[in-house]
Parts: sequence; C-alpha cells; structure tokens
Amino acid sequence: MNTKTGLTKGTWRIGKQAGTVVSDKKVITLSDTGHDDIDYYGGYLIAESIARKEDAKLIAAAPIMLETLQIINGDIDRYPNPYTALEKKKLIEQAINRALGEE
Repeated sequence: MNTKTGLTKGTWRIGKQAGTVVSDKKVITLSDTGHDDIDYYGGYLIAESIARKEDAKLIAAAPIMLETLQIINGDIDRYPNPYTALEKKKLIEQAINRALGEE
C-alpha cells in the first residue's frame, strides 16, 4: 500500500540496527545525513533512537494504518470501487497485525 499524503514511499519496516525504522524507497533529505546508508540501516532511514521495539513496530505500520483508515472512511475519489465489509475487515486485521509485529 502507498499513501499519497507526503509520507515516504515504500514499505516501512524495522531496520537492521536496533531502534530504527527504514523504507525500501529513498528518503529525500539533506545531503550527508546518513539516511541513505542502506548497508548499515538495512534500508533508507525513517526514524532511529526508538527505545522500545514495540514502538518501532507501530511506527513502521503507520502508512498501512493510515491507508486502511482512508479506505474505511470511504475515500471514493481515491478508491472508485467500494470495498466490501469483509475486505475492510481484512485490511483492518492486516494493519493491526503489522502494528503488533505479527505480520
């Protein structure tokens, strides 16, 4: 899923280094900040210094949770084919599982 809200594109996930969240898509930042050291972080850095792994999981799940809420809210302009209740439930469960790190 990709939101069109200005969030960094790509899938967000826990990085190789403790307390980091990374993306598979380049983050536009100032030069020489280290955010693009994909060998070290395991992806393009979104956030670091996150003390608890559970918090990092929640941050990594933010894009999918936002998009799920947009779908459920009935953003018809963005999603011309309305989702069925079962499809919405499945999206909700995926977002919850991602936030809990169970996906």
